[in-house]
Amino acid sequence: MLLSNIKIPPLLTGKKYVYINNMKDYSVKINDTNNFKTLKNNNDWSWVVIYKLSPGTKTYNNPYEIYWNKIGYYVDDNGKPVYLDAKVTINKIVLKWVDGLSTFDDSNYYEVTNVRNYGFELVSNAIDNEFEVKNSDTVDDDIAKNLYLQWNISDLDVGDHTITRDKQVYDYQGQTPEYVESIKFNTGFDSKFYVLNDSVLKILSNNSKYAASEATGGEGLKSVDYSTVLAYQTNTDAEAEWWGCECGTFIAAVSNQYPYPTLNDPIKSADKKEYKASDKVSYMINENFPYTDSHSKAKSIELSDSFDKALNISEMTYKVLDANGKDVTGEWKKTVSGQDVVLEFVGEDATSVYGNFTFKFNDIRVLDPDSSHEVKKENGVEYKIIPNKAKVTIVGANDDTSEKETNIVKIKVGEITNPQTGMKITMIIGIIMTIIVGSISMYYFMNKKRIHLK
Repeated sequence: MLLSNIKIPPLLTGKKYVYINNMKDYSVKINDTNNFKTLKNNNDWSWVVIYKLSPGTKTYNNPYEIYWNKIGYYVDDNGKPVYLDAKVTINKIVLKWVDGLSTFDDSNYYEVTNVRNYGFELVSNAIDNEFEVKNSDTVDDDIAKNLYLQWNISDLDVGDHTITRDKQVYDYQGQTPEYVESIKFNTGFDSKFYVLNDSVLKILSNNSKYAASEATGGEGLKSVDYSTVLAYQTNTDAEAEWWGCECGTFIAAVSNQYPYPTLNDPIKSADKKEYKASDKVSYMINENFPYTDSHSKAKSIELSDSFDKALNISEMTYKVLDANGKDVTGEWKKTVSGQDVVLEFVGEDATSVYGNFTFKFNDIRVLDPDSSHEVKKENGVEYKIIPNKAKVTIVGANDDTSEKETNIVKIKVGEITNPQTGMKITMIIGIIMTIIVGSISMYYFMNKKRIHLK
């Protein structure tokens, strides 16, 4: 379903998006088998019909339900996908026969809903259709309130200026308001709804009801998108009410935005805590990347590190291991500028960057820290501290940017000398040892016993 003209809502924060990836795996359950049945089309879609229809006003309670298996998923705090089922329950249908408008075919069937591989359509000549949507039987309200599940209601196109059978719907036999096609969001939806700025929809009932004002989608008319409203379901259960006459309205769970899921904090460590000047240090960064699919995958993934000036990175090597321990270094390109190092993912499929990845920087030479470094004394030994941290930066499908820094890793460098000082110390020690050894030798020479031959 195209949403080319719809005003895309801004990326929302504070909740997790539900990414819709499947509305093909559906089933229909008929509860009122005396009045309703399901017919199957050869093109893999179904429609629900009322049969034995007769003129007059009829009310049907809880007539049928529609189920979807794994309609989509959200990414939990551990970065794993949690799949959701969905159910739409038609709580009540009020069918009003209007002479001159209401018809049914020769089989005495009257279509009320068709279910396709992208959602379902409510259809009628004159009908009040109250329905409930449920995003999963396994998700409670506390979780649902932290999710953004988006519903797209489109083709609300029979309005109070629409001509139907040479009559304007709004003044047909004086029955004006109830036959204007509309959707009213009763409970379980976010208070903000999204439509095109110059939409043909009228907003009524404190921003909860959207009614058509003119026809769309036909030759010479505006796109169907102009009579579309997007709504976020924020509870496990939500209720809405649809009115229609000589029309049908499509309803589908959609993802027209695919922000990158919440990024976890990367963790950095060093192979040891204490080093001497000229030693080599190795750093390791672990990042648990969240699950993404072909829509929500990142446009770019980078790991960057700014190494302290007391670390010589001229001989540095690196390695990247995926969540299975496989060496995937070839999929990460290294760029060095001064002390700054960036590893950029250049592999073919960004969805493969999922789970706990390990980045290793090896063969980094420790230099003598200078006076600008922090000094600490422990057990009579003086150390200087070299700090270091890295960060992971993601650009998502909607150009949203996620950036998380590692913890600061501090290594201790002790026995700090330079060649000139070290040479002086060695010479002084050598002189002292020479004097001591010479004195001892002289003492023994002067005090040894003399042996006389007889």
